[in-house]
Amino acid sequence: MANDFLRKVVVVDDEPLIRTLIADKLSGLGFEAHSASGAIEAKKLVRQHDPDALIVDLDLGNGPNGIELITSLEAVNPSLAFVLLTNFAPAQWELKVAKNLKYVKKSEVLDFSTLVAALEEALQGRARKTDNQSNSFGSQVSKLTKNQLQVLSMIAKGKTNQEISQELDVSLGAIEQTIKRIYAALELDARAFANRRVTAAQMYSQTMGTRGFA
Repeated sequence: MANDFLRKVVVVDDEPLIRTLIADKLSGLGFEAHSASGAIEAKKLVRQHDPDALIVDLDLGNGPNGIELITSLEAVNPSLAFVLLTNFAPAQWELKVAKNLKYVKKSEVLDFSTLVAALEEALQGRARKTDNQSNSFGSQVSKLTKNQLQVLSMIAKGKTNQEISQELDVSLGAIEQTIKRIYAALELDARAFANRRVTAAQMYSQTMGTRGFA
């Protein structure tokens, strides 16, 4: 059984030897490490294990590359930390696709002190931002009623409105109205927040400590 107190990292690299070496080294340093060969497998592991960070190779072979993977995960959970492995120094725009992103040249991967230092730096940035966000979100989430918190917790777990309606045995219309009131209490203006459902779930998760996917 996984230890919930260990920091969790997913290593994403299409080269089996590299990802196995990195995952084994991290496990030896006290991390809970999981490995994936590409973006699709990585997303499954993120949903299953709720990691603190990902180490991602830029070139992942067929399918989405490392930048595309990081961008998609950042959109769902901006508190994640990332280390990008690349053969060349990344462009400035690539370093801005995630808030907590560091990079390490692929040629330096086997110098684990360099890799771990970058990982720790990314994790420290994540921790500071998560703490600040949790404090600011807490006052807004505290405005919600017990029923609204229950509905929001189910949203954070990825449940649809229909699933919430069935599980709570109330009408779909009632759930939709509750969600509208949740958005209002959290001050999520539709004009300012492109996806209020995701933002609301993130606010709940970062306040209550259980991240979810909407």
